[in-house]
Amino acid sequence: MSKGKSSSENLLIAQVPSITRTINGAVVTAYPLYRYYNPSIVDHFYTVNFGELGNGKGGYVSEGIAAYISKLPYAGTLPLYRYYSSAATDHFYTTNFSELGGGKNGYVFEGIAGYIYPRPITNTLPVYRYYSSAGTDHFYTTNFSELRGGKNGYVFEGIAGYVIPSK
Repeated sequence: MSKGKSSSENLLIAQVPSITRTINGAVVTAYPLYRYYNPSIVDHFYTVNFGELGNGKGGYVSEGIAAYISKLPYAGTLPLYRYYSSAATDHFYTTNFSELGGGKNGYVFEGIAGYIYPRPITNTLPVYRYYSSAGTDHFYTTNFSELRGGKNGYVFEGIAGYVIPSK
């Protein structure tokens, strides 16, 4: 997590091509899920569309590639829904459409970010979901050591799903 990183430590990345992996018996084409952080509004943002923020803009700085996910549904995957609350300056991602549906509690539905697995499958990693009420920020990582069961004001909310590792 980049809270406290200086701008010189931010990762400069180029648009990365898709990869193919065999997951659950299917050859899956997966795309980088780029991770960004905006320290001035305390918001983490994730996208498969490098063109949205590139190496960072609008106060967002690149934190590299979080994982790989599919842009299309494959057997055993679920949509990863993307929401944004301008009041809370928070991006929120979930595979459970019932959590916010078409949008509620100040969140606007922005569409499907991609497709991930709801349970562990060979060649996937869990995505850990955290929330900071002080920063009104949802944070997602495949590295449990980053926040463990919660720290720096973040509370562990569970596993959001399973993704293809970035390495």
